[in-house]
Amino acid sequence: MFQVKPIAKEAAAAALERAMRYRLLNEPPDAESICLDVLEVEPENQEALVTLLLALTDQFDQRLGPAVKEAQALLPRLRDDYSQVYYEGVICERKAKAHLKLGRHHFGHMAYDWLRRAMECYERAETICPPDNHEAILRWNSCARILNQRSDLVPWPMTGTETRVAPKLLAYMAALPLRCHRGCRRRSGRVPGRRRITARPRNNPARLTRAILGR
Repeated sequence: MFQVKPIAKEAAAAALERAMRYRLLNEPPDAESICLDVLEVEPENQEALVTLLLALTDQFDQRLGPAVKEAQALLPRLRDDYSQVYYEGVICERKAKAHLKLGRHHFGHMAYDWLRRAMECYERAETICPPDNHEAILRWNSCARILNQRSDLVPWPMTGTETRVAPKLLAYMAALPLRCHRGCRRRSGRVPGRRRITARPRNNPARLTRAILGR
């Protein structure tokens, strides 16, 4: 492992300008590295924290899970409530766009859900932002236009609080252990106590959701 070299505290401002240029050049890993260098000498530098968060969101389509967690971990380090809520919305919005770009299974439901979460954050941010700050409104409008223009972005086929746990529910079902189908021992001729693993359980998503919620 190589030991990274520290930068001088006086060089932090110029380094951040360079980090922003790397973001514009679509080189978010380089921008991320520079922000980490700045935060080593100025741990509470708000501009570095925001630039790092945005550089991480630029990488959602390349490493969605880890980058999202790293970006979310930065939110408590932002000083004011508005920034925390607003950038939480940015994370949700860019996670939705990553799902659209990747086009994986259920991407339409996933993108819709994360866009709606982003809009909720922007609505909260709008109530606490300075009078001349319209960032939250601009971002809310952007999300609304995406949903209006894309007919393939639809809610999960559930209602109420079940919609909120749908993504986690899919992950939970995918992680369920395999089980033996009823009667497989009789078909396979194996002795009792030795079960042949054949398939995942076919659980009803709505029933599982209600169980998770304690209904």
